[in-house]
Amino acid sequence: MTNQSITVELDEETVRYLTTLGEPIVVLARLAASAADGFRNRHPQRDQTDVSLRVERAEADNYDTKKREANEKQEDELLHIGRHRVDQLAQAQRADADRERGRSTGEADAAFERERAILEVQRSSSDVALGWERVERRRFRTDMLAAERQTTDNDLTGERANADTLIVDLREANEQMVAATIRAQESTERADSARSSAETMTNELRASEERYRTLFDLCPVAVYSCDASGVIQKFNHHAAELWGREPAIGDLEERFCGSFKMFRADGSFMPHEQCPMAEALSGTISDVRDVEVSIERPDGSRVTLVVNIRPLRDKDGEVTSAISCFYDITERKQAENRLAVSLDRERELAEFREKFIGILGHDLRTPLASIVMAAGMLLERGHLDEQDEKSVARIIRSDQRMSEMITQLLDLTRARLGGGLPIERKPTDLREVIRHVVEEFGATIQQEVHGDVAGLWDGGRLAEALSNLVGNAIEYATRGTTVIVKARAEEGDVVIEVDNHGEPIPADELPFIFEPFRRARPLEKSPTGNLGLGLYIAHQIVASHGGTLDGQSADGVTTFVLRLPRWPVAESLPPS
Repeated sequence: MTNQSITVELDEETVRYLTTLGEPIVVLARLAASAADGFRNRHPQRDQTDVSLRVERAEADNYDTKKREANEKQEDELLHIGRHRVDQLAQAQRADADRERGRSTGEADAAFERERAILEVQRSSSDVALGWERVERRRFRTDMLAAERQTTDNDLTGERANADTLIVDLREANEQMVAATIRAQESTERADSARSSAETMTNELRASEERYRTLFDLCPVAVYSCDASGVIQKFNHHAAELWGREPAIGDLEERFCGSFKMFRADGSFMPHEQCPMAEALSGTISDVRDVEVSIERPDGSRVTLVVNIRPLRDKDGEVTSAISCFYDITERKQAENRLAVSLDRERELAEFREKFIGILGHDLRTPLASIVMAAGMLLERGHLDEQDEKSVARIIRSDQRMSEMITQLLDLTRARLGGGLPIERKPTDLREVIRHVVEEFGATIQQEVHGDVAGLWDGGRLAEALSNLVGNAIEYATRGTTVIVKARAEEGDVVIEVDNHGEPIPADELPFIFEPFRRARPLEKSPTGNLGLGLYIAHQIVASHGGTLDGQSADGVTTFVLRLPRWPVAESLPPS
């Protein structure tokens, strides 16, 4: 095949349209194949030619057969006519001969039949010979015709093979041409894209560098960087302010840090070769997070810093540089030290106050007991007038209130210093405890007890806690309203609720009502003169039983919910 060079030019619009159909090379390869298929579409013409050739050959065979049959029929008719004439002539000759010879009719017929039989044998042999001649003539003609047709078919097949080879060559040439065109177009596009990408990356790199420089300078913390050998490469003004100096960039004699001197958190001196930056660059540590160090400035002042360092690595994992961010916590450290001293002083004062209250409460019991005893003896003698009896009764009531206050102070001391209030568990029915507490107050209190409310508790302590809750409810209930005490069983627990209607507890005070010396309404003076320990002691008693005590106050109703496990699950201690 002769090599040919074909040049195809595609405008941009055509290229863009082709790209919408798929991959450019694939699309144009399909176009090339389609172009080659135009030649291949001649196959239907070949099929039509084959059909026409078969029809012509069939018509020729049919014509030849008819012509041969007609010739053979004509030959047979001529042969039949000739034989018939021969028979008539022979019969006439025989008759004449017989007359001349004087034969009888019987003898003549017998002789005629013998001759006729001989003639039939001869004719039959002649017909057989003629049939074989016709068969051989037909076979010869058929072989000749088949040879001619085979030669024609071979010539036609060769022509078609040459045409197919030409089509394949044309298709390959088209495909190569299209592929080369697309590759050239793609190379051009890649070059344009690479040029555009390079320009974009250059612009982005410049913008990134500008952002980095801006961020580096405007960062609110001190930042500096070192190369792999520890030489300082960059630092911002915050770093220079904390260092109290500006080290020379790239100075090989001054490495790892720009500070004058460095000290560890414990105050020991730290050489620059052992500082966090040196350890990060050497790979001793992967990075530095919130490490506390102190540095000394050239003027002798010291500042405490928190340092964070991150080493930068190349694709092989080798450290190439590191960046350090640090900030000043000197004022915070001083405030923490002052706070620690203040907390220690406050803790000492609280312990002294609680010990003093405990000792005072314990020592006051003896003189109070003497006062109660003396007042009781005066009443027993009966020599007092009415006014003196009232005075002695007031003394006894005041003594009882003082005794209750002392008991509360002692409970406070036990709870705060002794790890909790001591309890003695024994079978207790809260129905009886509630009834006794309600009878002690003598006020209108509604009781609602449902189900089994018995368990293993300290009945005396629970009566004290319930008395504090009921007393608090009566004290702050609106006049004319009823305090409600409800108890019910809930699975393994018993729940007691104490409700009263009145001014709600302020939301900002509600979380602190169980703290000692805190009142639900701090601006109001207690009519009973209590110390503000009732709710605290009640909370401690419930906690010692492993239970909970919560307060709720909304919509004019204040409710304290006391939940107690029936049986001790584990050692229960109230929070300190």
